[in-house]
Amino acid sequence: MRQTLFLIPDEWLASFALPLWLVLCVIALLIQARRFGWGKEAVGMIWVFVFGAIVVGFVLPRIGINVSDPTDPSKTLAGLPIRGFGLMFLLATVAGVGLATRRARQMGVEPDEILGLAFAMFITGIIGARVYYVVQYWEQFQTDDLVTTVTRIVNTTQGGIVVYGALIGSLLAAVVTCWRRRLPILAIADLIMPAMLIGLSIGRIGCFMNGCCYGGVCDWPVAVQFPSRPVYADAGQLTPPYDKQLDTGQLIGLTTRVDVRGGDWREVLKIEGQSLGERAEIQLGDRMRRVRIAPGLYQLEIKSDAQGPSRLFEMPLLELPPRSNPVHPTQLYSSINALLLCFFLWFYYPFRYGDGEVFGMGLCLYAIARFLLELIRDDEPGQLNTELTTAQLTSLMMFILGTGLVIWSRLRRPFRALPLEKSPLSETVSPSPN
Repeated sequence: MRQTLFLIPDEWLASFALPLWLVLCVIALLIQARRFGWGKEAVGMIWVFVFGAIVVGFVLPRIGINVSDPTDPSKTLAGLPIRGFGLMFLLATVAGVGLATRRARQMGVEPDEILGLAFAMFITGIIGARVYYVVQYWEQFQTDDLVTTVTRIVNTTQGGIVVYGALIGSLLAAVVTCWRRRLPILAIADLIMPAMLIGLSIGRIGCFMNGCCYGGVCDWPVAVQFPSRPVYADAGQLTPPYDKQLDTGQLIGLTTRVDVRGGDWREVLKIEGQSLGERAEIQLGDRMRRVRIAPGLYQLEIKSDAQGPSRLFEMPLLELPPRSNPVHPTQLYSSINALLLCFFLWFYYPFRYGDGEVFGMGLCLYAIARFLLELIRDDEPGQLNTELTTAQLTSLMMFILGTGLVIWSRLRRPFRALPLEKSPLSETVSPSPN
């Protein structure tokens, strides 16, 4: 994994970022003026450049981080982090828009329509992904102070977005945009579905780099181990799989379950011999929970009697294993799954029976795969007093919606709004009017 690819030093941001941006803006304006003259487009570009200058000159230098030097933990580095997840998210957006634009040209749809649609879906997709995560993990954000709560909600520098939230948000934007521009909604949905899947495939690689969306412990040959700390991390920051395995006691040789008596206690079911758990003198049936007090220390509170006193066991994190136990690389499973679905729907598209079939089929197939994938993921608890995670419950609804679309498109009279009449493929691909 690689949460942070590199840091742009504060000194570079302060000395070179703004001048470089201004030079690039001048070059872009000169090219625009030479090709198209000084029209409204050039004026619009100036406003964009001014906004960018404000961001580069005043915002970016103030959102940097201070972390320990990977080569010398005693030193501190300051700068703007370039996240691996953010880079893959950008590549996913470019790939998705490119694939949708290619299909749009084949179907006689103006690429500008797709670009406008992509922008709306991008913004609302991010918002939807964050809202879904906040609702799902509300206890992490709720505080007595409204300002603190809002700050936690809008701070996405440490991750915290959900694919299904992005899907719901982007689809709402697509429906509104298509309605306003008088585009055939289901036909456009069929057109962009493979593009959404290629974006998901690349985005999941970003999840792997970030360490989120991880799987459960396994001994398969493809299993991966995550390091204890990310590169360019604060002293107390741990990677998500490692952090989870510390909470559950897996890294010290314990098998536990959530204590039925409530709270954040866990009941010890099994103790491996010669493990750190045995060294802590933990007994079967004891209750334990990790205490988050001192950075760099692993502190465990242990109770032998539910009503009795507790004792504290602690050790430096350096004495713990340097990597997590092997886990399923569920992020890569999901990436491969989305890529295969993208290929299948891309080549199936010319043989669709009616509008909505490709989109519905994509919802069904992805919902099935995601439901099964949740069985080996280890980052979400069950909901509504069941073993089903939020993603599995959402998958059930998506499957029903997708199945309904496929059946509806098959039962109605064959109709495909695309390609448009001006498409060069209209004579070879469009359905017969009969």
